[in-house]
This record gives sequence, C-alpha cells and structure tokens, in this order.
Amino acid sequence: AKAIQASFEQIDWSGSDASGADFRQAFFSRCRFAETRMTGAHMERSDAHECSFDRTDFTGANLTRWTVIDTDLNTVRFDRTLLVQAYLKGCVLRAQRFPGCDLTMTILNGAQLQKADFSNAALDRTSLIGAQLQEAVLSGVKGTYTALIEAQLTGADLRNAVFEMADASHASFGAARGEGMRWHMSVLQHADWRHAALGSAQFPYCDLSHADFSDADCSKADLAGANMHAVKQINTRWDGARFEGVRPTDKVLERAEQWQAAKAA
Repeated sequence: AKAIQASFEQIDWSGSDASGADFRQAFFSRCRFAETRMTGAHMERSDAHECSFDRTDFTGANLTRWTVIDTDLNTVRFDRTLLVQAYLKGCVLRAQRFPGCDLTMTILNGAQLQKADFSNAALDRTSLIGAQLQEAVLSGVKGTYTALIEAQLTGADLRNAVFEMADASHASFGAARGEGMRWHMSVLQHADWRHAALGSAQFPYCDLSHADFSDADCSKADLAGANMHAVKQINTRWDGARFEGVRPTDKVLERAEQWQAAKAA
C-alpha cells in the first residue's frame, strides 16, 4: 500500500498485514493496531494520536521521527527497527527489548522503561530525561551526548557501558551494577551511587560534584582529573582507585553553597 500523507481516524487494523506499506507522514487518530504486521513498513514522520498497539510487529520498520505520546507499547515488537528521532515521551515500555534498533536522537523522556533491555545499543544523543529505568539492562551500550538527567536507574545493569560527554545530573544509580563502565567528560552532579558495584569503573574528567558514593564499591575505579567537590563517600571502598589530578572539595565554594540568609529578628 502507498498512503503517503494519508489520514486514518478510528480505523481497526486488528489482524491486518501492512508489511512494507508506505505510511510516510500519515496521521493515525484513535486507531487500533492489535496483532497488526507492520514489518518493513515506512512510517517516517507519521503521527499516532490516542492509538492502541497490542502485539504490533514493527520488525525492520522505519519509524524515523514517529510521534507517539503517553501510549502503552509494552507488547510491541521492535526488532531491527529504525527509531531515529522518534518521539516516545511518556510511553509505557516496561521490559521492552530493542535488539538491533537505531535509537539515535530518540526522545524517551519520562518513559516507563523498567527492566527494558538496551544491551549493546547505540544511544547517540538519545534523551532519557526523567525516564524510569529501574533494573533496566544497559550493559555494553555506547552513548555520546546521552541525556539521563533525573533518570531512575536503581538496580540497573550498566556493566561495560560507555558514555561520552553525557549528562546524568541528579540521576539515581542506587545498587546498580556498573563494573567496567566508562563515563568520559560527563556531568554526574548530584548523582546517587549508593550501594552500587563500581569495580574498575572509569570517570576521567567527569563532574562528580555532590555525587553520593556512600556504601558503594569503587575498587580500582579511575577518577583521574574528575571534579569531586563535596562528594559523599561514607563507607565507600576505594581500594586501588586512581585519583591523579582529582579536584577535591573547594572549601570556599562549599561554604558559599551552604550559606543561608540570617533570620529576621
């Protein structure tokens, strides 16, 4: 089918086979996709407004700049799917898998991604601001300019992940597995690493100011050139860690940060 720029409203696509169809720039409003085959379909710049997706198969589909907001995509199949610049803000994707998917510049802000599997995925300029990633698998991922600001990654698997110039300010990594991961020139201000396993993790030239590493295992970690201003490290293990060129707490700045105006009499 060729339906470029077409408009579909309240259409039931249940059980349909639209493999290889061309729906570029199409608009879908309140449509139902139940067990619909969209394998290899072209959905570039298409919008889905208040649609439902139940076991929809997007294997090999091109969903570049696909817009779906606050939608349940739990049972959708994404396998080798192009999700470049897709806008999936607030979508429900719990335990979802993204094997072979291209997530370059994908917007997943506020998405429900608990236990999702991003193993070995490329997260180049991907935005996961405020995303719920508890117990998610991000082992082996590679991310440049990735945004994880205020993301919740409690118990996540970040082993051997590599992030370059990423921003995970105020993110929660409590009890995460991060052995062998690398953050290079990244911003991790106020990040919570309590009880995390960070053996041989690397943080060269990262901004770790106000981060909390209490009760974390940072054995053999590399913090060369990192900013460790006001870092909390109660019961932290630093056995064999590298601290060359580390910027310690700036006492003058710390006093300024703790300054409070005098109470009026």
